[in-house]
Amino acid sequence: MKNFTFEINTALLSQVMIDKLHSIEKDIKTGLREFGINTEDDLNNLQYLIIFHTNDNFKDEVFINGKLTNAKELDSRLLVYGMALSCFYAAKFTLEHKPYSTFIESIFEAESFLFSLKYKLPFSSEAIEDIQRNHSSEIGKKGALAMLAKSEKQKAIVEVKRYWDRYQKDPYIYESQAAFARDMIDKFEILKSSASIERRCRKWRENLLS
Repeated sequence: MKNFTFEINTALLSQVMIDKLHSIEKDIKTGLREFGINTEDDLNNLQYLIIFHTNDNFKDEVFINGKLTNAKELDSRLLVYGMALSCFYAAKFTLEHKPYSTFIESIFEAESFLFSLKYKLPFSSEAIEDIQRNHSSEIGKKGALAMLAKSEKQKAIVEVKRYWDRYQKDPYIYESQAAFARDMIDKFEILKSSASIERRCRKWRENLLS
């Protein structure tokens, strides 16, 4: 179990942006400490949410279309900045006793900040514009954010991820991944497909190994 650290890669940023990020870094660390997040294991819930929104919704689509000029940079920077910012917002809003919907909204705020870095990151303008168009389309749908915030299914999936993380630490809890998926179906009535849970487990496993 490693302690969580947030490091800023400043090689391609202006001094103004560096100062802004260092200020955010300080707030993140304070927020995480108050929120009780001290290790990488504590980040599982928040990390999954930012990966779900940033990685699945934006990165995979532009990868498939072959429009990125530097895929590794996009992958690493979006996840690092996105995870850190969403953790900060989550800690801040939880301390202020704001609802789950506010945390979901904060993820979109974090994403918007990421996209504001577009001229500082080593991607082609076409690639960034594709991501921004996708982002604008998603958050512009009428009621989309409200629906997401109220999504009991999404909350259940986050809890499944927590159980999965425990399962990885103690693989003898379940006889198989299929058994794990069936147990999750029993625990969360809103989840109907054990096959879907198994697919998510495989993807989490791939992310863990990558």
